[in-house]
Amino acid sequence: MMKKKLFVVLMAGGKGERFWPRSREQTPKQFLSVSGRLTLVQATVSRIKKIVSSENILVIVGKKQKKAALAQLKDIPGGNIIAEPVGRNTAPCAALAAAIVYRRQKDAIIVMLPADSHIENEKLYLKTISKAAEFAYSEKKLLTIGISPTYPSTGYGYILPGKLLTGKTGIKIFETKRFIEKPDLKTARKYVRKGMKWNSGMFVWRADVFLEEFKKHAPQYNKAVNSFLKFKGSIEKVLSRVYPGLVKDSIDYVLMEKSKNIAVVEGNFTWDDLGGWRSILRFMKCDKNANYVKGDVFLNSCSGCLAISDCGALGLSDMKDIIAVKTSDAVMICPIDKSENVKKVVQLIGKKGKKHYL
Repeated sequence: MMKKKLFVVLMAGGKGERFWPRSREQTPKQFLSVSGRLTLVQATVSRIKKIVSSENILVIVGKKQKKAALAQLKDIPGGNIIAEPVGRNTAPCAALAAAIVYRRQKDAIIVMLPADSHIENEKLYLKTISKAAEFAYSEKKLLTIGISPTYPSTGYGYILPGKLLTGKTGIKIFETKRFIEKPDLKTARKYVRKGMKWNSGMFVWRADVFLEEFKKHAPQYNKAVNSFLKFKGSIEKVLSRVYPGLVKDSIDYVLMEKSKNIAVVEGNFTWDDLGGWRSILRFMKCDKNANYVKGDVFLNSCSGCLAISDCGALGLSDMKDIIAVKTSDAVMICPIDKSENVKKVVQLIGKKGKKHYL
């Protein structure tokens, strides 16, 4: 019974700017093979199909990425791949998904997942989602999955768990006391010691419960939600009319930080949001000097470097902790500890009017 009620929504509309120059507007990182044979979105679908049917998987993408999504996800019904005309962050995306699923089955369980995460311990990952779905259905709670930290990350937000609600199945679910923004290193160390969880951006809730809470805490979206619930014909026609006027905001800020009906599920599987090139080094096999190379790459006296060439030769000499990525029309080089700033390079390219490189 639970499987019939289970729907999975993949949020696949991000730009992946920190993976430039391989990540481009029409094929951002979620449509690239970054850490394995499959692209990130294909790997996400492959994992989740073990507990949900293809008919119950929705993929929400940006307008420019729909072609890539249709080409890569042939097992997903074409009508389940929905293009947002403009990016409006995760709050409108979650509301849209809930409305579509609600029209199919009012008390359906929705699992909202980023399409570009790196996951290990797949069995535990699927068990965690399944138990969260059962709890969300019976207890009518909005759940978020909080990852048990393996190091004091400054790149993730944190969740402070409260009272233990259940743990009988080996999957612990807690009340949620607080959502906390990305900290500095000293604060992150304190958060890890206190048993806080990384905010993974993975959510589980009933469609009807979500819509009730969303309307209560985010009334600015009520008109749009009603349009999503009552549309006839093509949802994308409705989106082209409604979406551009919506406030751009995250579901964390709009709902999760405000609702009193939130719980956090402890995730003990290995997870990474693959936010930029630096994250690849945590999962890929490196040589004896801690270098990761792909393509025609030639290193002399280098250590701790990530070097990728999609076209032609790429040479590095006497370098340490450097990222170098070469495509047919662009080269990007930066220190590993400054890899977050690749996004600023992308913004600079746009300001200079060189959008053909994006």
